[in-house]
Amino acid sequence: METSVPGGHAGTNTDPINSRIIARESKRDYLARVESAQLLLARQLFSPEMKRLFLRVFDSFQLNMLAVSVFARTRLPSDQIEPIEKAILTDLDTYAAEVDRATAQAQVVMDQSGVTHPAGYKAMPLQLDVRVISRFGRRYFELMEKVDLLMPMLETLGIYELISQSEVDIQKALFRRRVRSLAMAARAYAAGLRKRMRESAVREDGASENATGSHHPAVTAQHVVPEGGAMSPGSNIQIVKIAGRKQAQALPSGATTVGSDSRTEPTTVGAIAATPL
Repeated sequence: METSVPGGHAGTNTDPINSRIIARESKRDYLARVESAQLLLARQLFSPEMKRLFLRVFDSFQLNMLAVSVFARTRLPSDQIEPIEKAILTDLDTYAAEVDRATAQAQVVMDQSGVTHPAGYKAMPLQLDVRVISRFGRRYFELMEKVDLLMPMLETLGIYELISQSEVDIQKALFRRRVRSLAMAARAYAAGLRKRMRESAVREDGASENATGSHHPAVTAQHVVPEGGAMSPGSNIQIVKIAGRKQAQALPSGATTVGSDSRTEPTTVGAIAATPL
């Protein structure tokens, strides 16, 4: 059975293990509505860890970094965005260097121990057409490829008892967390910038209203005597005008008029029914 990843990520993947991973992890095409130019790269992943992580977080990482690097610049100054971009790129460099060191160390241990046949996977590699929309996405996938190469090397060291199984598990978990943490950081940064954008929009709207004059009249209040007689005890009524609308509300006995506007003609309760709200 041929299986493909939503969004055109994968070509033909007939391997049953790959089909199961795709069916379980591919839920949404995050880049379906992205209109920016895309670089399509034919790549493959071998380890089950990186296959799953790619399907879970790669496109969401790219979409969040698009929000940070492109969308946020439409409302926010660059000095609020550039430190975030620098932080992501620094983490990418740091984690890539860590993986390179671990790979080199694993290779040295295998060479010194005479290991010439490293372990491999029964499943076929996951064939991918990777859509890259930014430098962040390109470098993120390069990190995934490095970790993908390291995973079977760690398994090989464990099989030959050159390191303990516990150390294999610790090292694999560490580099999985490195990859996942970048996606989480991009999500948090994007959410923070969206909040700043909303606050900026509110400030701009307020400044615009102050410059042109408020379209909403000040609140005015007047005592009203009901038609046909004096007010009954404890049933003071006032008309409150807000944003050009009139609304009747009861006041407690002995309340005084506040914010009255001498330019406004008194309004009776009977006039309320005739005045559209």
